[in-house]
Amino acid sequence: MELSGIELRYIINEIKKKIYTGYYVSNVYGITKDSIQLKLHHPTEQDILLVISGKGIWISELKFDSIEQSGLVTILRNEIIRAKIDNIEQFGSERIVMLKFVFGDKIRHLIAEFFAGGNIILCDESMMILAILNPMEVRHRVLRVSTKYAYPPKRGIDVLDLKLDDMVKLRSSDLDVVRWIGRNIALPKKFVEEIIHTSPIDLNDKCSKLTEKDVNMLYDKIVNLVTDVCNGNHKPFLVMQDNIPIDASPIPLQSQGSVEPVNSYMEAINFVLSYYIQNSRESIKSEEFVSKISDLERALEEQEKAVEVLNKKSKFMREFADQLMNLTKSGLSDITDLSVKKLITKTDITFEEKRDSIMLNITGEKINIKNSKIPSIVSTIYDRAKELERGIKSIDSAKNRLTKELKNMKQQSDIAKQKVKVKRQQSKEWYERYRWIFTTDGLLAVGGRDASSNSAVVRKHLTDNDIVFHAEIHGSPFFILKNTNGDELNSINEIAQATASFSNAWREGLVAIDAYWIRAEQVKKAAPSGQFLPKGSFVIEGKRNYVKGVELKLSVGLVRTKQMIKVMCGPPVSVKKNSLVYVLITKDNYSTSDAAKKIKMEFVKNTNAEISEFAKDLDLDDIIRVLPSGGCKIGQAALGDDIELL
Repeated sequence: MELSGIELRYIINEIKKKIYTGYYVSNVYGITKDSIQLKLHHPTEQDILLVISGKGIWISELKFDSIEQSGLVTILRNEIIRAKIDNIEQFGSERIVMLKFVFGDKIRHLIAEFFAGGNIILCDESMMILAILNPMEVRHRVLRVSTKYAYPPKRGIDVLDLKLDDMVKLRSSDLDVVRWIGRNIALPKKFVEEIIHTSPIDLNDKCSKLTEKDVNMLYDKIVNLVTDVCNGNHKPFLVMQDNIPIDASPIPLQSQGSVEPVNSYMEAINFVLSYYIQNSRESIKSEEFVSKISDLERALEEQEKAVEVLNKKSKFMREFADQLMNLTKSGLSDITDLSVKKLITKTDITFEEKRDSIMLNITGEKINIKNSKIPSIVSTIYDRAKELERGIKSIDSAKNRLTKELKNMKQQSDIAKQKVKVKRQQSKEWYERYRWIFTTDGLLAVGGRDASSNSAVVRKHLTDNDIVFHAEIHGSPFFILKNTNGDELNSINEIAQATASFSNAWREGLVAIDAYWIRAEQVKKAAPSGQFLPKGSFVIEGKRNYVKGVELKLSVGLVRTKQMIKVMCGPPVSVKKNSLVYVLITKDNYSTSDAAKKIKMEFVKNTNAEISEFAKDLDLDDIIRVLPSGGCKIGQAALGDDIELL
């Protein structure tokens, strides 16, 4: 499957609708050497997984495991993580897309080309190339690090800017209609053929035979098709071959073959290209193990041959030494005796006398003998045979290691084939866009992560029966305890602790601070006349209800909801009651990534098989997302009370 320029235009328009202001890159994943996935995060909206491969760009609900390491991914992580998406645009109707990222004063452009095998290129604000997947040097353009990015020459007339006057030229050509359109207008062959199929024109007609009416009709059909594809007037379907999706089309085609309708063209793209990636990953994985297994089998075969050779040499030496000893029974005692020399010659052993020694070459093993007496020579030959036999034992030991390694590699290959899979991004509840906690009273509390989400929590989700929490420190989140009566003392103390612990007090290493709560009606979202409120700030009127000396302490646990198991971080008492398993966390210098790995390890070590199996597939990003900023120390995992949440 290859995306055309007009199909790409529709996809870019759809991506733009979803990735609006506020989305930034929270992570970059490598999939294969020519495929990456950007995880896009928004303070108050659902995460988006954007896939870019050599074949296209699309939004997917699948998170692909990495199968091939690429230096490009490392550079992208350094350059665009935390950067906001400022724009995404297509170069005319060409199969080129540029994403613009902004982080402070830094601007980066990520360019994806979907032709000639595909390419991914990172440029700075002046379009100087910082990293490139596939460097190239051809007649019309050079693409490599430290050169300026250059678009390829435009091919034919841009179909998005097609004018009737452009089509009039058609009548002066001796080419057939299909070939002229293919050469002169940037429109894929499948669409050109569809236009001709639905027109009263012979596919083999020469352009010069067309009437003015024919040209007008072709022009209208091209414009209508392009408009339908670009604007989403679709009846999309998958093209199937042997039950495998091989292509997708936004509109019905007469030459479509076996097809299956789908809800949207983006869904069809996701289905086909995700299938392609999954299968290419299996192929890569398989090739990797086949190569390693082949190397081990070759090494094992060589070791077996070496053992066979050493066995033959050792056996021959012992037999020859025995023959020499038998000669001594006949009264012969010196190897220089004529009868002894004749015996040696018959056994294909070379014999060379030197001034002060004798050189015997027995099956390629050269033995230098100082004494010509047979008993001494026999002893020397036996010693060399023993050395060869010791070498056989050493090779046998190496063979055993190789055999075990080969068996292990084959097992890994089988496991890899079974476990090459993707994780489907789960749809999340609205509260999961924020910090969220279920208290011991079963009440939901949500809190901000930054100024944007602080503002969203209060402006979007504060209702009359809610209680608002804040800590007495700059850099405190707002937490809302939903649907309260005002007398849930346990919940109030728990969310006060959460508010304090998720504030800057944690980062600064404080042990305890004061927090307070107020009623919803005490929060004013607009500044008094003539005053200004910073983003994420509000005016509070009336009495504040203080919770003094709140200890900074949190726990992370796996909580069960009716839909799935989720990661929750909050006050230890809340987490213990609602969790299958949990760990206590306190302030320390562990980075959030190291802490997340430690937490996952603690969950995996749990004796409960269900918990352990779930924890193995747990995404570290899901753990990192719930942790407080500023590092933490992890305790040992313990079983919770496992109260199922709504």
